[in-house]
Amino acid sequence: MALIAYADYRAISDDLAAARDSQLLVAVEAFEAVYKIVLLQDIQQEVDMLNDFWDTYLLNSDTVETPASLLNAVRSMNQHVLKRSAYTTIDAYLLANAGCVTTTFASISSAAGYPITEIC
Repeated sequence: MALIAYADYRAISDDLAAARDSQLLVAVEAFEAVYKIVLLQDIQQEVDMLNDFWDTYLLNSDTVETPASLLNAVRSMNQHVLKRSAYTTIDAYLLANAGCVTTTFASISSAAGYPITEIC
């Protein structure tokens, strides 16, 4: 039985959490750019740029609502753990390995259908 080692699980979960944090930061920064365009208080500048900047913000703000682009990866890793072991939950796997995950990863995992309470 080739079960992923906890150290690898943790490293991958940290990478996915960092990806999620980056998604959230992009949305915030995109909104800041929109706000700066408005603060220019020049109608020609606003007309030239505001719609495209707003569209960019809207495109990126969708990722704030749900980490949809990451769910399949998280689901796949968690399914692997449950399929290739006797553990019935990801918490059980983490407890058995004296492990934990970040709050961000736990949130993504929960959205993927695998709640985790073992937070570092």
